[in-house]
Amino acid sequence: MSNRKRICVITAQVEESTQNRFMQGFLKQAYDMNYDVCIFSMFLKYQDSTDREVGDSNIYNLINFNLFDAVVLCQDTIQTPGVVEKLEKRLQSEFANGVVVVVDKENNIFPTVMMDHYTPIVKLVDHLIEVHGHKNIYFLGGLKEHIHSKQRLAGYIDSMKAHNLPVTDDMIYYGTYWYDSGDYMVDELVKDMEHLPDAIVCANDCMAIGVCTAFDRYGIRVPEDIAVVGYDSIEDGRNSPVPITSADIPADDCGHYCMKYIDAKLNGHDVPEFKSNVELYIGGTCGCEGWERETVRIRRDKWETDLSETGFYSCFNNMADDLVAQTSVESFFDTVSEYVYQIRPFESFHLCLNDYWRNPEVMTGDEALRHGYTDHVYRLIKCGPDEKEERHIRYDDVFESAKLLPELYEDRDYPTAFIFTPLFFQDRSFGYAVVNYGAEPRVYEDVYRSWIKTVARDMESFARHQGLNVLLNKLEADQIRDGLTGMYNYRGFIGRANDMIIQAAEEKSEILVLAVDLKNTRQINSNYGRTEGDRVLSYVAQSINEILTPYEISMRMGNDEFVIATVAKSGDISRGEYIAEELKKKLEAANSGGKDDYELGIYYGCKKALVKSSAELETLINDTVNQKNRIKEQNNAKGRNKATITNRDLERDEIVAMILDNNMLTYHFQPIVSARDGGIFAYEALMRILVPMRMSPPELLESAERLNRLYDVEKLTLFNVVEIVASNPEMFRGKKVFINSMPGHMLNAQDRKEFLSKVKTLQCAGIVIEFTEGAELSDAELNDLEAFLRGNGMEIAIDDYGAGYSNVNNLLRYMPEYVKIDRMLLTGIDADPHRQHFVKDIIEFTSTNDIKALAEGVETTKEMKTVIQLGADLIQGYYTAHPNAEVVQLISPQVVNEIVQYNQQEEVAENSSIFVMEHERNASLLKLASQGIREIVVAQRAGGDNNVRIVGAQGFKSNMTLKIKDGFTGTIVLQNVSFSGDRDKPCIDCGENTDLHIVLEGKNFCRNGGIKIPESSRVTFIGDGDIMVRVNGNSYYGIGNDIHSKHGVMKFKQEGAINIETNGVNGVAIGAGLGGDIRIEKGRYDLYINGENGVAIGSISTPVNLNLLQADIDITYEAANGVAIGSVSQHADIAIKNTSISLRGSGNRYVAVGTLDGDGCSVDISRAHVDMNLKGNSCIAMGSDHGIADIRMTDANSRLAVQGEACFALGSRDGTGMLSSNNADLNVVVRNSLNIDISAAEQDIRLVNGRYMFILNNENIERKVVERY
Repeated sequence: MSNRKRICVITAQVEESTQNRFMQGFLKQAYDMNYDVCIFSMFLKYQDSTDREVGDSNIYNLINFNLFDAVVLCQDTIQTPGVVEKLEKRLQSEFANGVVVVVDKENNIFPTVMMDHYTPIVKLVDHLIEVHGHKNIYFLGGLKEHIHSKQRLAGYIDSMKAHNLPVTDDMIYYGTYWYDSGDYMVDELVKDMEHLPDAIVCANDCMAIGVCTAFDRYGIRVPEDIAVVGYDSIEDGRNSPVPITSADIPADDCGHYCMKYIDAKLNGHDVPEFKSNVELYIGGTCGCEGWERETVRIRRDKWETDLSETGFYSCFNNMADDLVAQTSVESFFDTVSEYVYQIRPFESFHLCLNDYWRNPEVMTGDEALRHGYTDHVYRLIKCGPDEKEERHIRYDDVFESAKLLPELYEDRDYPTAFIFTPLFFQDRSFGYAVVNYGAEPRVYEDVYRSWIKTVARDMESFARHQGLNVLLNKLEADQIRDGLTGMYNYRGFIGRANDMIIQAAEEKSEILVLAVDLKNTRQINSNYGRTEGDRVLSYVAQSINEILTPYEISMRMGNDEFVIATVAKSGDISRGEYIAEELKKKLEAANSGGKDDYELGIYYGCKKALVKSSAELETLINDTVNQKNRIKEQNNAKGRNKATITNRDLERDEIVAMILDNNMLTYHFQPIVSARDGGIFAYEALMRILVPMRMSPPELLESAERLNRLYDVEKLTLFNVVEIVASNPEMFRGKKVFINSMPGHMLNAQDRKEFLSKVKTLQCAGIVIEFTEGAELSDAELNDLEAFLRGNGMEIAIDDYGAGYSNVNNLLRYMPEYVKIDRMLLTGIDADPHRQHFVKDIIEFTSTNDIKALAEGVETTKEMKTVIQLGADLIQGYYTAHPNAEVVQLISPQVVNEIVQYNQQEEVAENSSIFVMEHERNASLLKLASQGIREIVVAQRAGGDNNVRIVGAQGFKSNMTLKIKDGFTGTIVLQNVSFSGDRDKPCIDCGENTDLHIVLEGKNFCRNGGIKIPESSRVTFIGDGDIMVRVNGNSYYGIGNDIHSKHGVMKFKQEGAINIETNGVNGVAIGAGLGGDIRIEKGRYDLYINGENGVAIGSISTPVNLNLLQADIDITYEAANGVAIGSVSQHADIAIKNTSISLRGSGNRYVAVGTLDGDGCSVDISRAHVDMNLKGNSCIAMGSDHGIADIRMTDANSRLAVQGEACFALGSRDGTGMLSSNNADLNVVVRNSLNIDISAAEQDIRLVNGRYMFILNNENIERKVVERY
């Protein structure tokens, strides 16, 4: 072991010019005095995020002060907050009796050596006075209270005083040491051009360059009109158009002195006096001539170039690509070692990693160290000076991190320095690197920092890639798999079926769907408990999987329902029958070998069809499930008919006949309460029977079915409940009333009329018809019933969802306003993760489709708490309130308090699911999803230079939303992200008073919500990526704001595509109800508008001024009423320039471009292509229903095909349209009953040059074309 004394130097950005020269001076002196040196350096003086500050400064935690004789703390270079304070505490506790010296920064604990910033400034001012004769000299200093600023100002003042020249306060300005510091000073000086100073002395070269730049803007020449000098002599100053006269900071002298200071302290000698020898760099800004001749071309010190040697900065450097391409850790670090030549020459290089280097989850996760290093580190790479012979890769070279490096303890003939730098990504430590240059007194160059950062960044990328597949598989399973059986859920099944659809299309084959319903599940759950029911379902799922081939897919569709799909040859349905028969065999085997007294069996249906899309597959599934349900109902009916009727049944039938004849039914009302505040939202009317004998409603229904009197039960129930509600208006005021109904026994026309007359007089909040289990309706019957109910203000609820026929299939058919989740799913849900998973899927589905989820049969506080946490909207059950003949107005205060308390706990939980990006600049959706994050909040400091990147992965769908904090200014990069709105929350909320640039990279998705841009904000879309926005609901918007608000300034400058699909009652794809500022200046747009009332681009109820420039726009407009581009109810000014528009429309009453109910419009089309194909009852291609429609075309190509009874192509419906066309190619084809193609007076149609064709109802119309050339 070497007995040479060892010095520790703590610094940052050691390769920076001043630090480099300081270290060279220090190392020269150290080597002369036979000292070894260890340098611990951050890569940057300060980082732009808290995470990187932690990662970079972690290198200081590696220091073992017991190994050193003295410590040099370059405090001024370490500008990361809090780091110096921690080092001071460690030095006081771990190095209490050691020699410590602080460099260039005053310190209250340890002695300080200051660099001499005074003498160079004195010499610069002396030069201006003595050589150039300047007297009126101003000074631009740095930060006023900084010690360096004080030294430099003192040098200026003392030189001026030494030459008997006055200095007043107005001659001194202060800056920040940055380029823009000169702007304010120059702006003030030029206010009095007649009294400019002779010269300006700047406290550094950056500010001197800024001053010269500002003078140049005003036409003031340097040095002809005014002289300028700087200080610190940086490369930018020397390479300026006129080199800045300056002086080097005497850093090397300071380095020499610091080492002499330490040696004196260690050996008990007197400390020498610090003297610096400063030489000026004479450029041209002071007025000296001949600087052109002095400009020296920088020569290389070797023949090879970066290009010829494929160095790090070479365009042929493929290091990053090669590292990313590796698939194993061994090949990754082999590749790293192959590129070590790019940081040569050196005497030795070492790459030391924490002991978790093989574990990607730790490397990229929370378990990675943020402070310090593992007790033992692995030296994977060790290289010597000879590139060909001394490059070693080992995976078993382990030593204690406290020893830093084994080579420190080797005997050497010469003193040397080892430089330790961090290996990290963000705040996570990977290890550290060590480089040594032998006896040469030098530190690394900037290429070393860049090379190490590349290695660390690619280590992060490699580790993420390794962990990505595992995480993706887990997340995919959570999103597309049933939690109990492991089968696909509905979403996963439809997604997985895409490949099957493609295969079937290529083979010109059909897809066969088999729907299976398990018998007796309700009986099993009731008699043996849900656990036994779950076991049976799992067994059936396993049996199905054993029967199917790898090319067939299956899903658990409902509680006891399964669906299977396979590709079938045309006309062949035998595969479906085979699967069903095989499943029967497995269940029969289980029945014969089991000890249980229940039997397993199935109902099934099988259909096939040619399928070309997911929508067609869903239709096939729907039809197959309906077929299976009809078979099930028929079998159940046969079973009931064949059942032996006992004397007791006959007696009960007689009583039921009497009950129905005499209307001996009454009803108890059970409150349905809000899951948010416990308030009563509605009541359900539950049948009770007014007879002495005990008879349950199911028994009454059984007898009524035998008596063929279910219609009587239906009618009595509806009329009786309505009568009770009408007789007690105050009891039901403001509350809805749920009435059970058997949809297979609809009221006839006369009874409907009478029922409706009673409903219209009610003072409750509304009637909800609750469909209970029974025979399913045909599509025609369902449409008729829905039209009757919804057309008269009534709503629909589906009962017992998750059991019986109430499954996804019927949700899609009925699309009710309420879904009542089967109580069997909720019994014991607080302790059953499978049920929680299933119910969560149901609630997410209902929330997405604007349906309220009602948790029925809640009987304990734990069950209530769980359904609140899962997001249920409404709660009904014995725990909240029993059914009662008296209509209760309040539920138990204790229960209300529990509901409120559970919601408050949920809010706390929601807060824990929020990821706030206050300092972070990067976020991974995959990582955040694995942590249960549901919302990302960008909360960087307002007004700063903020740049945030959010990264997803193609194919990964998150359930997160993004919110931008009010006042944010900056750029947000979205790379392959997927967001999902939650209830009324948008996918992306841009916040108030924000100024954003959203950069699109890759494929981005917003599901179930749009991008909200409030009126006070500005958002610009850029980038070459795409974004898809899908929204639906009663009220919707794609990009902009809701129908009751204005949106802010929206600029579209992206190269990629914006795709928006909408479906709902009222909304806008791009825009808002009250409009705003839309600027489409570039990009591709694919907009699909469906529903009742809609706008593709523009506003609903305010005027618009739209400019569509250099865009490619494709619109499919299928809303019943509205406007594709423009305003629905106000004036529209629209300019379409250098743009291509393709617009297909099909609706009732709409305008493609213009206004529907506004007072007219102007449409200006130039150098554009417009192609429209419109159909409807009353539609207009360009123009308005009222007022003047002024349409102008210049150098445009337009094809307008319009068909419909009251449709026309151009103009205003009241005949006040105007068309002016110049050098256009206009082709108009109209078919209508109006016999008008352009609704304008012929004298208001002006056609100049170009080609024109007008065809109205298959007849050509000739119009005059003026030729002007």
